[in-house]
Amino acid sequence: MPLALELAATQAAALGVRAVLEGLGAGLELEDGAHGPLRTVVTRSYDLLAPPDRALLGRLAMFTGTFDLGAAEQVAPGTPAAAGLARLVRASLVLPVVDGAATRYRLLGVVRAFAAERADAGAPEAHRRWAADHAQRCARAAIGPDCGAALGGLERTRADLAAAVAGALAAGRLEPAARTVGALGLCVHWVPGPVLSDLALQVGEHPGLGSTGAGALALGAAALAADERGEPGRARRLGSRALRAARTPAERYLARAALGIAAMYAGDRDEAARHWRDVLTIAGLPEAYRVDAHAVLALAHATAGAAAPAEEHAAAARRAAERSGAASREAFALYASGEALLPADPEAAVEVLREAARIAEGVGAAQVSAVSSVALLSALTRTGRGAEALDLARTLLEVQRRGGHWPQLWTTLRILAELFAAGGCPEVAALILGAAEAAGSAPGLGGADVERYRALQAGLRAELGPERTHRIAVLARLLPRAEVLDRARDTAEALGARRSPSFPGR
Repeated sequence: MPLALELAATQAAALGVRAVLEGLGAGLELEDGAHGPLRTVVTRSYDLLAPPDRALLGRLAMFTGTFDLGAAEQVAPGTPAAAGLARLVRASLVLPVVDGAATRYRLLGVVRAFAAERADAGAPEAHRRWAADHAQRCARAAIGPDCGAALGGLERTRADLAAAVAGALAAGRLEPAARTVGALGLCVHWVPGPVLSDLALQVGEHPGLGSTGAGALALGAAALAADERGEPGRARRLGSRALRAARTPAERYLARAALGIAAMYAGDRDEAARHWRDVLTIAGLPEAYRVDAHAVLALAHATAGAAAPAEEHAAAARRAAERSGAASREAFALYASGEALLPADPEAAVEVLREAARIAEGVGAAQVSAVSSVALLSALTRTGRGAEALDLARTLLEVQRRGGHWPQLWTTLRILAELFAAGGCPEVAALILGAAEAAGSAPGLGGADVERYRALQAGLRAELGPERTHRIAVLARLLPRAEVLDRARDTAEALGARRSPSFPGR
């Protein structure tokens, strides 16, 4: 009987047929302890394997998620991995997973645990080398026409990349950990998520990082992770170390990018612009990185109300994006163009920003999709499309909460405060604005936004009165930011359910 059927039959005896069928459809891992009946079935199949196939299975057991043939060949060099993988599939010890036109593979949890216990001593290090090489390949491809495939490859292997870095740190193998996080840092339009960001910070602050060959990039990646967490002081410290260690164009770019973002979040737009202008002076810099510099400079000028230089840099970003061939950069240049349009022509900006978000989402550029969607939220609010803005905000809050990107969350919450004030919820609007003003992780306001939110706060004070305004301000300073987010989310849900005809856009 094929192993898969035996495993399912054994599990059905304990869970019932329906539970197993539903679980298999959802990717059931089939775990049952060190001496359970499932492991007995696996042991029987494992014992039938030839030694080379047992060794290959041990190497493949290092993967926590799916993998492809190339990955199998890399973790088991010098062996006919393709033939061995085919035999393991026929034995049902490895399961094929259809992923579009390609085939990937995975191990059930009970098989993975069993094989990992019997893996040779070199298996963990082979997995770490694969992770570092994979991250570096994706970083190179992400700045060209294959960016979609590269970012998709990172998304599929997120769990394995994190496991490899964590394992390398635990084993004292800093070199592969630094190579991996440094390469991921260069993939600035992909969102690594909280786990990989935490690991990047651990690597960047490791006392032995200077002895590795990837220290400068790892420091830059750690600075970006601090940016994402809303810790600009920490980001500046790490970014300054990265800049001192930088030697190559990519290392200089990443250090300057992290420092520029930290300065922008801290409200120092002059310093941010200086870092991005310095990026444009780096000799031998790939066009994709020039897109980022021109786009951020366009944003800085747009925020300052300088329409002409904002459009000049946005146009330069679009030209560089076309030369790079990277769709994620095309989306980023469009996002900058939409931001440049927003003050004078918000209706046109809505369509440009919507297209930027669509392109970014299509190639897995989650960072660009996020910032484009936040800008679109602002444009929808300014054009009186309150209902559409509210629907988008509810989605954004959930995505940003999962990603732990507090600077973007605060920007979204500030825009929501405008919607809440218009929708008859002044207390929550005042709470959000007060919390954002007190939060170190909230980006500083600039340009026309300063007066915009000052006027909003003045209107809220007039509506609420001085005593209620004071009580809300005290509460805003004391509440944890997660509680502020929960209140905003609950209010957005209530407003969405109300569908009041007086709400803008209803």
